[in-house]
Amino acid sequence: MKRSRSNPGFSVGVCGAPGSGKTALGCTAPGQLWIQTESNGLGTIHEWSDEVAEVETLKDCLEELDPSIPLVIPVFPGQESSDKADITSMMKRLDQAVLYVRNNAAAIKAAGRQTVILDSFTDVNQRVIDFEGNENGDQIPMSSWQRIKVRSLRIIEGLRSIVDQGLDLIVIFGIQENFKADPSNKMERVFAGYSPLISGATKDSFQYKLMAVCTISSSSKVTPRGTITKRSARFVGTDGFHIFKPKGTLGSDEEVDFSTWKTKAAERPER
Repeated sequence: MKRSRSNPGFSVGVCGAPGSGKTALGCTAPGQLWIQTESNGLGTIHEWSDEVAEVETLKDCLEELDPSIPLVIPVFPGQESSDKADITSMMKRLDQAVLYVRNNAAAIKAAGRQTVILDSFTDVNQRVIDFEGNENGDQIPMSSWQRIKVRSLRIIEGLRSIVDQGLDLIVIFGIQENFKADPSNKMERVFAGYSPLISGATKDSFQYKLMAVCTISSSSKVTPRGTITKRSARFVGTDGFHIFKPKGTLGSDEEVDFSTWKTKAAERPER
């Protein structure tokens, strides 16, 4: 009989509005390996670290590196001759990066990496949608949405297996504010809510594939001692319709790091 692995990794989806601190959270994780699809995210990483390393070839992921130095695999749109070619090239490089990380997870951990961060899944999903669309902006046919779902989730399928090697996984995705009219009010009172920037059935399937999901929010205020940023997170379940059921809350009176979030997310939900 084989003993169960005592120290597996942890996977979490981190969502939030633009500027809420999603990338900043990733910057607090130990031994960061970023699969970076948004070039503007590099600015945040550089703000948090005095030194940042970028891979030239994927084999660079196996070189020993001080764990305090973030290592970035840049997967940005290139300079192809057409939008379709550009997206195809980017997605090919993304597939290669995910496959390499999955197949070499143990060696990557031995080289000093502990946390793999995809920034962001929203961007990946949108690129897949762009590929299924067309230059005229016509509505995407229903038959294409299943391909969008499968193609987008293939990235997560490839990454989530790395937790078996003791690596942690953070998948960043965005949310946007939704405004809806209340049909019960003749004045059509408008109320606001938030929804993930993930299309169609991809959303629920994505939530299922992670151990936890949390919504991050942050606020800043100016004090005599400078600007203070308060950040909080609400963890939610991952079981279908209950994905927005509170699972735990982190206080917003102090800065929290990824290790604290990881511990909190593992708590059992209140009955």
